[in-house]
Amino acid sequence: MVHCFCLASFRKGLIHCVTRKGSEIGDFLTMHPRVNCISFTGGDTTIAISRKAGMIPLQMELGGKNACIVLEDADLDLVAANIIKGGFSYSGQRCIAIKVVLVMESVADSLVEKVKAKVAKLTVGPPEDDCDITPVVSESSANYIEGLVEDAKEKRATFCQEYKREGNLIWPLLLDNVRPDIRIQDCMGRTIWTSSASS
Repeated sequence: MVHCFCLASFRKGLIHCVTRKGSEIGDFLTMHPRVNCISFTGGDTTIAISRKAGMIPLQMELGGKNACIVLEDADLDLVAANIIKGGFSYSGQRCIAIKVVLVMESVADSLVEKVKAKVAKLTVGPPEDDCDITPVVSESSANYIEGLVEDAKEKRATFCQEYKREGNLIWPLLLDNVRPDIRIQDCMGRTIWTSSASS
């Protein structure tokens, strides 16, 4: 990537690529006196960067909800197709996967039915069979997802499908009426949660 910037006539020394373990180079770069701005993408466990950076301006993306907001005039067929694509591709195992859908009450029931019908058509199985939904990356990931599902069940979210798991393979699941006190969701309003694997 840096080579491409050089080919595009970026001034020499304007951009650098430093590859080392974060624990070896991260503190050095974060606290170096010539660094005047930090942009960081990663998990919330790396919030220590903000403490070490002091007064240096920070821009940090530490795990977003990736919400899809649906208004009354939306094309619901298009929205449903994009929810499926955005929430379930790669079994939801992408940092940019749609994790929550916030819908105007007047169109929520219609959208739920459209998404539910599309979820039912997703194929589930091993990646070699070219299935839409394949196993999540680890048993600990699958256990984490199951914990979220169990919490939603205890707190009476509406399950549009039956929860099903075999090892690390989790069938796609659509939840409706997810309240703020349910761990899977912390936004207000009429909410659909979509994804078989997103956290």
